[in-house]
Amino acid sequence: MSDADAEAAGSDETALAFEQTIPEDAVLAVEDVESGYGGLQVLYDVSMFVEPEEIVCIIGPNGAGKSTVLKTIFGLLEPWSGTVRVGNREISGRAPEEVVRAGVGYVPQTENVFEPLTVRENLLVGGVAREDAEETIAALRDRFSLLDEKWTAKAANLSGGQRQILALARALVMEPEVLLIDEPSAGLAPSIVEDVLTELRRINELGTAILMIEQNARQGLSVSDRGYVMSQGEVRFVDDADAVLANPKIRELYLGG
Repeated sequence: MSDADAEAAGSDETALAFEQTIPEDAVLAVEDVESGYGGLQVLYDVSMFVEPEEIVCIIGPNGAGKSTVLKTIFGLLEPWSGTVRVGNREISGRAPEEVVRAGVGYVPQTENVFEPLTVRENLLVGGVAREDAEETIAALRDRFSLLDEKWTAKAANLSGGQRQILALARALVMEPEVLLIDEPSAGLAPSIVEDVLTELRRINELGTAILMIEQNARQGLSVSDRGYVMSQGEVRFVDDADAVLANPKIRELYLGG
C-alpha cells in the first residue's frame, strides 16, 4: 500500500468511520487509549475489545500503530491516557510481569524465543511464574507434536515455523485468558503460514481469546471473528471479519481490490 493510499484511508471518515460499544463481558477492553514513544504520539483515542473465545485481527498499513497497541496493552509502553482492562481488572500501565499474571500472553514478531535454550528450557522460562508449570508443559508437549520431536533441540536450530509454534506454546504455559500475537506469519513460507493460522484457531477453540496483527490481511481475517482497521494511529473501522473482507473501500485500500 502506497503512502498516498494510507493518507486517503486516514482522511476518508465517511467510508471508514465506526461506532462500537464495549460489552460488559469483554475479556480485553482498550478504551480511549493514547500512547507513543518519548514525545512522539502514535495512538490517538484507540478503543477496541475482545470477547471470550474470539479471534480479533488488526489490519492496516505499516506505521498505523498496530504493534504499539499490543505493546501498550502488555505494559511495554505506558498509556498516556485511557484504560486497558482484562475482565474487571484494570492493567493500564502495569509492568509486563503483572500483565502476564493478570491473564495476558504476548508473542512479539521478533525475538520471541530464546535461541541458546532448548525447547524444554524455553517452555520452563515461559512458566517461571507458575509453581505447576511442569504439569502444563507436559500437556502442551502432548498437544504440540513438534515440542516432543524437538524437545532437546536448541531454538536457534528450529525453522521459522517451528519457532513460531514454540513461541505460541511458551506464551500458553501461563494459560492466558487472551493472547496477543504480532504478525504470526512474518517471514514464513506460504505453506507454513496456513499451518500456523490453523494452530491459532485450535488454540482459540480450547478457550483462549486472541488479538493479533497480521500482515496478510486476507489470511488473518479468514480465521478471525472480527477485524479492526487502523490508519495513522486511529481505529477507522470494525466489523465481523467477513464484513471487513467484503467492504469495497477496505478491499481497495488494504486488500488489493
